[in-house]
Amino acid sequence: MALIKLGGVVTQISGKIGGQTFGTSASGAYMKNSGTPRKSLTLSQRSKMSAMATTAQSWRALTQEQRDTFNAASPDYPYLNRVGETKFYSGYAIYTQLRNNALNVSFSGVPIPLPKFTFTPLSGGAIVGLPGLGHFVAGSAQTGVIYQLFTTRISSNGISFPYKNHFFISQFNTSVAPTLDIEFSSNYQDRFGNEPTSGKVYWRIDAVHQSTGQSFKGLASGVASY
Repeated sequence: MALIKLGGVVTQISGKIGGQTFGTSASGAYMKNSGTPRKSLTLSQRSKMSAMATTAQSWRALTQEQRDTFNAASPDYPYLNRVGETKFYSGYAIYTQLRNNALNVSFSGVPIPLPKFTFTPLSGGAIVGLPGLGHFVAGSAQTGVIYQLFTTRISSNGISFPYKNHFFISQFNTSVAPTLDIEFSSNYQDRFGNEPTSGKVYWRIDAVHQSTGQSFKGLASGVASY
């Protein structure tokens, strides 16, 4: 779906022209192709649609006071849309984002939009012990934060590629221990097979505050060669 930035002559557009539909959302004016896609939905898409439906249902189950809390937080959640305009997430969008983050780390309560949680950087984060018994270790962690490890498939040391195609490997709950130590090899092997005898792996750590659902993508990242 494309966004449109309207000028001085045309300030608003809505409806259908040919095979395109025009409208306005919280992100601004947009244009999209009309019609229903013929491609069947994947299992992942069906799962996301189901999550959206249950989130919408849980939003309606909130009290008006609870919904007002999320609506009032809108000025504190700005973002840039694809045409460079500053927009603000609606209260419902904030609730959806935080609730899905919380569900991803098995927290089923009502998320809290404010005050914003401050994530502190990890010290000394690194992947060690490859091949055979790899771990992600770091010297510090915050209470109540779930740390999620994403890695790329291990490749040859002679191949260089950007930080993309990261896959979820494992996560660490700081209520277990104050120092991060995420076992790496067994979950890697479950996804990709046995580790090669030498290679290079890119990694990323995402953090989710368990009680509020607030998250920090890419809290730490790096590359390990062995």
